[in-house]
Amino acid sequence: MDEVWREKLLRHLSETGDVGVETVRYIRMNNVRLRFGKHSESIGARWFLFRRISLNSRYYSIASNLNDPKLLSLLVHEIHHLKQGARVAFSVYGELDAWQVEYRFYKTLKPGARHLALEEILALPLTFDRKILGRAIELMQAYAGTGYHAGWLPLRPLGYRIVAWLQADGKR
Repeated sequence: MDEVWREKLLRHLSETGDVGVETVRYIRMNNVRLRFGKHSESIGARWFLFRRISLNSRYYSIASNLNDPKLLSLLVHEIHHLKQGARVAFSVYGELDAWQVEYRFYKTLKPGARHLALEEILALPLTFDRKILGRAIELMQAYAGTGYHAGWLPLRPLGYRIVAWLQADGKR
């Protein structure tokens, strides 16, 4: 990725407020690499282990508008996954959390009502409840299309049941 473009993108993101500043701080402190790569149409960007973000080249390039709220909010979403860690990020719970962070941020950049599925996603409680997480999958696919494979993820973070059991055992 062109370093001049990357720096301009980070400068624009840092000018969006606290979430943007925190996202840029994380990128810089953790040496997160940004790249372009071709992904399915239902994906705007992807995170990878070892601190790498790939923006979908179907939609973004160095010619992209750096003030594009969708571009900036996608970056916030993917960095949020890196902050979560793989155990949480590879779950529907982690995906719901990242969608909520992304679209709350997006609404600060471009206020107003969004697609009904997005509004419902924002209203869902962030919980380990299977019914809520199942509904989150339905809503994500209603917005992004059936090519968005959130349903392939476990509903809860790996190890969730062990942690829940240990917590419950400690309350006895």
